[in-house]
Amino acid sequence: MASFCQQNQAKRTYDISIIRLQVRNQDIKLRGEEFSQSRLKDIKKGLRTLHTLELMAQNIYKFQITKKPC
Repeated sequence: MASFCQQNQAKRTYDISIIRLQVRNQDIKLRGEEFSQSRLKDIKKGLRTLHTLELMAQNIYKFQITKKPC
């Protein structure tokens, strides 16, 4: 039975010395063109809300792990 590492090496078809593959023009696609304007507005609002909540959580965690009174 082959080890897990040997199985993964057999599946690789790209050069592992490259950290990230080159991005080409045909790899880039515009997204959201199939959505209506109201749907895009709702998505934007949701992403903005998610970002705000993540910032709040980050600040809460930061204050919880420090010994400074806040």
